[in-house]
Amino acid sequence: MGWTTTFRPKGQSHLDFFKSEFDCENEHGKWEVLAAAGHLDTVYLAMKITRKDGSKAPFVLGVVCLIRWYNSDRHYNFGYKDMSEDMGPCEAKCPRRILDLLSPLDAGQFDGKALEWATTWRQRCEEHLAKRTKLKLRKGMILRTDHKIPFARGKQSWGKYDTFICTNAKRLHFDALWPMDFVGENGKATVGRTAVRFSTRDPLLEAEVLTCEWWEVFDGTPGKLYSEPPTEQAEASPYPEVRRT
Repeated sequence: MGWTTTFRPKGQSHLDFFKSEFDCENEHGKWEVLAAAGHLDTVYLAMKITRKDGSKAPFVLGVVCLIRWYNSDRHYNFGYKDMSEDMGPCEAKCPRRILDLLSPLDAGQFDGKALEWATTWRQRCEEHLAKRTKLKLRKGMILRTDHKIPFARGKQSWGKYDTFICTNAKRLHFDALWPMDFVGENGKATVGRTAVRFSTRDPLLEAEVLTCEWWEVFDGTPGKLYSEPPTEQAEASPYPEVRRT
């Protein structure tokens, strides 16, 4: 379960690379990668195993590969660490198109702890897919995560935020909200908005959806959001304000 470092041509697909690494055949059987799907620094594979002695039927299992690029090394520029599903990988964000290729676990390929770990891994993947299906992003949706998420461009940090307004659901563009230090003409503190972009929806899957409309008042710390016009009491509050755009 250690790391393997090798050379990988730039632009080579995950499927082509891992087929070149894992596809093989000998007197015991045949191993073939059927499909691959990448998610950030993880690649999920569907691998078919066929035993020549006929002791077990052909079986398609899931394989998780952590990946890492080493751009400073021209000869060993790529590394991966592979784990089959019966090892219980921590990463469990396998896409549907890979899961649908896997053989049922009642086919007798695994038993004992291996069967338990493979079953748990597939369940966690299904739970992740259910969360992705449930979250329907659209412009104007306000979300708050349970922890602050850091953003950066290159080596420059853009800060950490936990409250976001969706400005483009398809491209995952958001405005991150943060309280500013100065007070406006109306005597209220002001909330700043920083444009950020997520590379994946995953950090938002556990987020609380505060409202699905543009909102008026950011009230309190960490804040209370209103989708309706503020009341007189809220209007007199010294807390930050955000106006509809």
